[in-house]
Amino acid sequence: MSDTGTTYPAFFRGRRRAALALTAGAAALAMAGSGAAFAAASGVPAKPLAKIPPAARTISPNVVATGTTVTLGPGGYSSGTATCPADTEVMGGGENNSAGGTLVLTDSWPTSNTTWLVFVKNNGTTTETFTPRAVCR
Repeated sequence: MSDTGTTYPAFFRGRRRAALALTAGAAALAMAGSGAAFAAASGVPAKPLAKIPPAARTISPNVVATGTTVTLGPGGYSSGTATCPADTEVMGGGENNSAGGTLVLTDSWPTSNTTWLVFVKNNGTTTETFTPRAVCR
């Protein structure tokens, strides 16, 4: 059955292209699968996966280090740091405070491999506190 000289409506031509694309994709997948089957049947051994020693597979749990609590008066702005314990590195950080929504964390970043720095603003009318935290591993 030949389409030579036949004019199809525009929507049909688009569907025909989609069908051809799907057919081509299926053929490519079939050929890729047959390549893998050929490699398996050729008698060439597969390269073994590297063995990871059990000690290297374990991930140490996170430790949360707490800095010194900072007191902020109304409208106050201050910073605080939290430092990770020995043999750990900082992975992230932040702060915990006494007035959610009133105290605002304005900046937060690591200052070294072991210390996290936070800046907090008190937008309220009462004195509040915050405590810097560092997540360490």
